[in-house]
Amino acid sequence: MSIVPPTYDQLMHFTRRHFMGTTGLGLGAMALSHLTGPSHGAGVLGSPHFSGKVKRVIYLFQAGGPSHLETFDDKPLLRQQNGKPLPKEIIGNQRLSTMSGNQSLLPMAGSFTGFKKYGQHGMEVSDILPYTAKIADEICVIRTMHTEAINHDPAITFFCSGNQIPGRPSMGAWASYGLGSMNQNLPSFIVLVSKNASRDQPLYSRLWGSGFLPSEHQGVQFRSGKEPVLYLTNPEGVSPHIRRQMLDALGKINRDQAAAELDPEVTARIAQAEMAFRMQTSVPDVTNISGESQATLEMYGADVRTPGTYAANCLLARRLIERDVRFVQLFHQGWDQHGNCPGGISRQCKQTDQASAALVMDLKQRGLLDDTLVVWGGEFGRTAYSQGKMTANDYGRDHHPRCFSIWLAGAGVKAGMTHGMTDEYGYNILDGAVHVHDLHATMLHLMGVEHEKLVYKFQGRYFRLTDIAGHIVKPILTWPTPTASTHLQRADCDSDLCSRAHSPRQIHHRSQNPHNPLLPAPHEACLLPAKHLYAPLHIRDPSTCQPPHARCVLYRECRPTIAHADLEHLADDDPKSLPCHCFRCRHDNSTHSSTRYPKDAEYAARDRQQKQKRPLIKQWPELDPLGNRVLSLRPSHPIGVQWLFHRSILAPHPRAYRFRRSSFYRKNGFIRLVPRHRISG
Repeated sequence: MSIVPPTYDQLMHFTRRHFMGTTGLGLGAMALSHLTGPSHGAGVLGSPHFSGKVKRVIYLFQAGGPSHLETFDDKPLLRQQNGKPLPKEIIGNQRLSTMSGNQSLLPMAGSFTGFKKYGQHGMEVSDILPYTAKIADEICVIRTMHTEAINHDPAITFFCSGNQIPGRPSMGAWASYGLGSMNQNLPSFIVLVSKNASRDQPLYSRLWGSGFLPSEHQGVQFRSGKEPVLYLTNPEGVSPHIRRQMLDALGKINRDQAAAELDPEVTARIAQAEMAFRMQTSVPDVTNISGESQATLEMYGADVRTPGTYAANCLLARRLIERDVRFVQLFHQGWDQHGNCPGGISRQCKQTDQASAALVMDLKQRGLLDDTLVVWGGEFGRTAYSQGKMTANDYGRDHHPRCFSIWLAGAGVKAGMTHGMTDEYGYNILDGAVHVHDLHATMLHLMGVEHEKLVYKFQGRYFRLTDIAGHIVKPILTWPTPTASTHLQRADCDSDLCSRAHSPRQIHHRSQNPHNPLLPAPHEACLLPAKHLYAPLHIRDPSTCQPPHARCVLYRECRPTIAHADLEHLADDDPKSLPCHCFRCRHDNSTHSSTRYPKDAEYAARDRQQKQKRPLIKQWPELDPLGNRVLSLRPSHPIGVQWLFHRSILAPHPRAYRFRRSSFYRKNGFIRLVPRHRISG
């Protein structure tokens, strides 16, 4: 008798046994997750460095380089001197592209469109951006952006990854790596590319890649059509139950491989497979816009009903933000107007203007703009002179990295503000220059991340999004920048991490490697919540302090940092009289502690008696091959090392001894001080 395999319908049939089993497991999993917290999605920082205003970012990247002279930076002088050569002193020794650098004449080209002032602050906006003009009180225009690249590919790569050379992680990948995901069913970094844009310049997937970061942080591209994410749906004949069993078996194999090879990419592969399984239900839900109101659809324009258009992608970006996706980046090509600038840029603005403004207003109506940052802009600007043949109704503009305009809107950004000033030709920056690294640093700052501390070690070097540059653009921020004066002063914290960070060796290493996260500065790695431990001694209120010394943080093994000035006041023959410099020990030895907490003084006296029973210095019984004496020191008293050198026990050669840890140390708890061979007697 042959066995008939179950059909797909039979596998999908939900029985009472299935219901009881899945319900019980589901309730147990919910209870466990409530007790232990989320197990996936946490970033490497754990939590932001400080409380930031922004939780999510939408970057509307206009690939090709929109002309700032036709959008946000009006220059009447160019209209007055239209067709005249641009003065050479304005260009100076600046680099020109090969497309216009060989022209015998560089005629100035005035903008074909007019400008008007909008909003309470009189922001100048072009007539070809009527919808953006309506949100003038919601955006902050930066007229003085500048970059280093003059060609499209390195310029776009520079904006997306902080470096012109391909291979670095993208800014969305950095945000995912540092802060993690807020939604376990969707990727933390999603990319949308407009299908109705002119494909004048190519876009590469490395622009949203993870570089040398774990691959789980790379951007996931959503496409138009029946299948928004490639290879997400199950093949014909594969049921969800079979897919789940396949993933479980594959996960077991990958975990065994990860344990054997210790390759983080194997762990990333497991996380991506599990994410893809969850996205089989979350992606159809987020891409279904049938529940949107008619008023919302009309606000985005007629193209919103066509999947893959810029308007549809803007609406999809809002729906992704609602579901706590960390970083959404839209790419719209077609802004490269080397010729026919009036017709080309008018067509681009018609495709993007209404949807961009609708996105900002939609976010504001739903309260999402309070913790979301929206950025609009391209990779560079356009020249003040015309490229190629210039006519009365037609002109083109070449690439111009020296100055261009972008705008930001949302949390932490001053609304209705225009930052920076360019010269009367729109060619050079006069005041308020903002570099690409400065923009990245400001975006991370708004997200609560110090850009100099979000680093990743790769091939022996610590990399970051802002490389070795970047300054926060403080004039455009609505809230004060955290400084040393606003941070808690954690002067005498007694945690083990802070004690190690105070050591001279760590201080030297930090001076040589200031961006190494494995060398934390004092108190940066400390997580002690007690406020009195963070305040300096002269402003600390003893009445609010917790009883100290009930048990030392290091459990009787305090490791203070003793300066040489402190050693001058000690007895010559009593190294054990050195006081511990952690706050709790000093507080315990004080009169205040003896009267307010007499029990703590008793504990401290008992601990000192026990420590006195342990020999601090031990004479080694044998001699080294050169006949020198060998000393050993108990590592629980590192102050004894300083006492030895300071009290001239090893004089007149304080560097004549070196440490040696051997099996004897592990067995008996002593460190051998072995003399160097150049010293004898």
